Amino acid sequence: MLEKLKADFKGKYDIQTIPVDWGNLEKVVKTGIASGQPADIYAYWPNNLKTMIDSKMVTDLTP
Repeated sequence: MLEKLKADFKGKYDIQTIPVDWGNLEKVVKTGIASGQPADIYAYWPNNLKTMIDSKMVTDLTP
């Protein structure tokens, strides 16, 4: 799926993926945000976002 995404947007966006330990994803995301240099986009389970929403770590992109 990621390779297709990269191919579809080649020349328009430079998509770089970061391998992640899915068992520690929440820690990885929060550490990235706290570092001041988070990824532009994270794949995350919406039903687990409450703590990040409450602490203003994420932005709702719903139109």
